[in-house]
Amino acid sequence: MDSAPSSTSVAVVGLGAIGTRLVVELACAGTSDVFACARRKFAALELVGVETPLECTPRIEVDSAHVRRVDWVLLCTKAQHVESARDWLRALRRDDTPVAVLQNGVEHRERLAGMVRGEFVVPVVVDAPTERVRDGSVRARGPARLSVSRDALGQRFAELFRGSNVLVEQVDDVRALAWAKLVHNCAGAARALEARSTLAAVLGRRELAARLAAEAVEVATALGVVLPAGAGASATAAALALEPDRRTSLESDLALGRPTEIDARNGAVARLGAQLGVDVRWNALALQQLR
Repeated sequence: MDSAPSSTSVAVVGLGAIGTRLVVELACAGTSDVFACARRKFAALELVGVETPLECTPRIEVDSAHVRRVDWVLLCTKAQHVESARDWLRALRRDDTPVAVLQNGVEHRERLAGMVRGEFVVPVVVDAPTERVRDGSVRARGPARLSVSRDALGQRFAELFRGSNVLVEQVDDVRALAWAKLVHNCAGAARALEARSTLAAVLGRRELAARLAAEAVEVATALGVVLPAGAGASATAAALALEPDRRTSLESDLALGRPTEIDARNGAVARLGAQLGVDVRWNALALQQLR
């Protein structure tokens, strides 16, 4: 299949670890006209930790009044910062411009309600371990894989990354994949919750992670989502395997007093579980304690 045409214009909103990595990959692939939308400018962007380090000097806009309409928007802010992207989305989009949402959780379309019509929202499940090194520089901790629906927009999204190191996988049920990741994210909150709640600490991290994961699995099942066998046990094991000296992004945000992604993660399970009559007491506790 041919590469995405060079005339394809792409705006990446948010220069966190994932946004920076994707801007560098797209710019170095050279198959699209990419620029970034962020709070501040950097002289250059760099991706290390890959076989060949990559660096680029893309255009970075800091004022939505100065941007043009584009063919694609990649929303790479964290879920809790979606509202801050409203002006960018208004300025960057034509009525039919798709928005790829590269965020955790299962409520990608719901988050953009009132900003983007649902048929133009492309939920993306991100598996691209990346960490910030310093301003403008990020380190890859593993390959970058993005999963989208097997449909026309998913195919167009995949074409953006032709020639890059990013693998885009089209799947039949991206919702199930998003829920499987959410189960892991919910269990992954166990360590932070244990440190903030006496009740959780009494339960112990292993049991706490297992209960957080089990509630998420039960909510997914009630919604008709088919998860891989052993999804809860796998998520629990991953939560317990966290290295003691490495913070999760949730823990980093808590330590710095910043808003966290908890609403999009355990909060989604708590909300949907309450609507469905599922007992989600531990995810509700995580939402209460880890905002």
